[in-house]
Amino acid sequence: MVVEFRRDTDEIIAVNPVSISFVRILREKDSYGNERVIGKITIDTQDVRIAEISHNESERLMEQGVLPVHVVNITAKYDADIIAGDRFAYMGSNYEIAFIRPITYGGQDEEHTYKKSGKARAISEEL
Repeated sequence: MVVEFRRDTDEIIAVNPVSISFVRILREKDSYGNERVIGKITIDTQDVRIAEISHNESERLMEQGVLPVHVVNITAKYDADIIAGDRFAYMGSNYEIAFIRPITYGGQDEEHTYKKSGKARAISEEL
């Protein structure tokens, strides 16, 4: 069943694929728990699907304070190299992955994962 779900995910991504090169900020914690940036790496390009809330709906929700910034949903293959905090450019804006979770069937390990799903928020910082 997982293999079928993976094929379905590939088909869903193929409807509107976007090739993204994610930038991962490398951080280090000191003995007090403070983090500092020690570098950046660019992850190999991956095909994902990005689904947006309509701009009118997004603007309305931002005006009402429901959404503080523009948010997009992201769907990726089960083995995608994406983690929270990764950054990417899409349609002229920069985004940061707020969360990305494995979606599984029949267990919680990687062998049962058939896709990754999450949200990214617009950021003003550089990649």
